[in-house]
Amino acid sequence: MNREDHEVKDVDSSRILQFAAGLVILLLATCLVSAIYFFWLSHREQNITGPIMGPLASRMPPYPPPSLEVQPGIELQEIRDRESQILSQYRWVDRERKMVAIPIEAAMVLLVEKGLPVAGEPGVENGPTWLEMMQQRGKEAAP
Repeated sequence: MNREDHEVKDVDSSRILQFAAGLVILLLATCLVSAIYFFWLSHREQNITGPIMGPLASRMPPYPPPSLEVQPGIELQEIRDRESQILSQYRWVDRERKMVAIPIEAAMVLLVEKGLPVAGEPGVENGPTWLEMMQQRGKEAAP
């Protein structure tokens, strides 16, 4: 019985090397064509929009420098004087609703004299709840 149970011929290594070389050449050709295409696109874009700037360079004009306080102590004192004047005078907040602002000192004296209202006490008229105030504000803002 002269039957062969295995291959008698080895793999053709020259064919495998030719195939591998073909793949490498194809890969290099693809990289070269891609590089040429992207180079062409870059130049085309530069011709249309102008030179390409780096990611940190901005096409917008730079922001103006900060405006510094010339005399910080005097300016701070002016702000405090305006706030003190607002907090220490009687004034109208909303004349139509008859709402006024009173000085802080007078408000503290009234609070000590009358005390804070307690919800549910007999004879004390409860004000609107937070929800009711928000609903009223929505109705006033609606056109």
